[in-house]
Amino acid sequence: MSVTKGQSFRQGFPGWTIICGGLFFGLWLSGCNAQHPDRDGSAAPDKPKVVATSTILKDWTAAVAGDEIELVGLLQPGADPHVYEPVPRDTLQIEQADLILYNGYNLEPGLIKLIQSAARDRKTFAVGEVIRPLDYDYKGKREPDPHVWGDAEQAIQMVNAIRDQLIALSPEDREEFTTNAAQYTQKLQTLDRWILVQLKQFLPSNDS
Repeated sequence: MSVTKGQSFRQGFPGWTIICGGLFFGLWLSGCNAQHPDRDGSAAPDKPKVVATSTILKDWTAAVAGDEIELVGLLQPGADPHVYEPVPRDTLQIEQADLILYNGYNLEPGLIKLIQSAARDRKTFAVGEVIRPLDYDYKGKREPDPHVWGDAEQAIQMVNAIRDQLIALSPEDREEFTTNAAQYTQKLQTLDRWILVQLKQFLPSNDS
């Protein structure tokens, strides 16, 4: 699904209703993190190790990968990626990773700097940068808004990008990754339809 399609589909809604929908969607995504307990990878040395910077990326990766990878999240729930300062454990996890997933668009500047210096020959992928972002003014300059996961269609693109990266990392698990991603994106589509139905209740009636 293209970003343009998703944006045009919602043009009939007032801006504040879109914001409310995005906030609800973001809260739902955050709540999903409780379904996947933190994994430090110590019990699965024979599996490829994947590091995800944010809690949302970790949640999506866990949903797609199942038990086929060793998954480590760097940011804890509630941590602000914009100001987060990496700790020595983060460096160790990145150096040991087979794949590092981060948002990009400078959402997590401290971690991005660390990834650039510590990842070396490790595979890295900016999941959020598969989305064309909106721009905003920052100190007189136009900057891309890194918060690209608040729309279901964009979230689906990001989940599918994670799926493709995992398939490249562990081709023998292609079928499971593909099935899990399809099931998860179906949930996102269902949620998206529900949100749009709720938002329509706030639109003025055309009845005269």
